[in-house]
Amino acid sequence: MEKKNTEQKAAIISMDSADGYLILLPDHTIAKADFRKLKAFLSDFRNIDNNPAMKDGDQGTWKEDDPAFNAARIYAYITDYDELVLLDFSPFGILFENSKSDYISLRDYAKKHGKSIEQIKVFCQKGRIVGAKKINNRAWVIPADAPYPEDNRLTANGKYVGFRERNAKR
Repeated sequence: MEKKNTEQKAAIISMDSADGYLILLPDHTIAKADFRKLKAFLSDFRNIDNNPAMKDGDQGTWKEDDPAFNAARIYAYITDYDELVLLDFSPFGILFENSKSDYISLRDYAKKHGKSIEQIKVFCQKGRIVGAKKINNRAWVIPADAPYPEDNRLTANGKYVGFRERNAKR
C-alpha cells in the first residue's frame, strides 16, 4: 500500500493473485468484497470499527508493510480519522444493481467532456445530469453514459438568450 499522511484503517484493493476485490478490514483480516461489506464500507465508514460486518475476514491477515500489498491497486480507503477516500468507484458498482450503466467519478466525467470539475458539480447539484447521485453527502457519482447537459442559454438559431439585453446595458 502506498503511504498516506495518515494510517489506513481499512481499504478496498485488488491484487493479481486474487479473484475480484478484497477488503482489508480494521482488525487486520482480509475478506472478499461482497455486497454487504461494500455497503458497510461506503455507508458506515465513520463507525467501521464497531460494525460486525467488517470483522473476522476469511482470507488471511494483512500488515501495512507487507510487500505483497505494495503492488495492490487501492480503490478506496478509510483513514484513522474516519475519513473515506474514494480513488476509483468501480468496486461499488454492485451497490447500484438496478442501473444498467457503470458509474464514474465527478472528475472522470469532467475530463471526459473537457469541462471543469466545479462546473460538473454545479450541474449535479441542480439535477441537470441524469442519474447523478451523491454518496454519503460527500462524493458525486455519474453514470458513465450520461449525456452532457444542453446549454439552456442557446435559442433554436444558436444565439444566446438575452445577449442583446446584456450588451444594451453596457
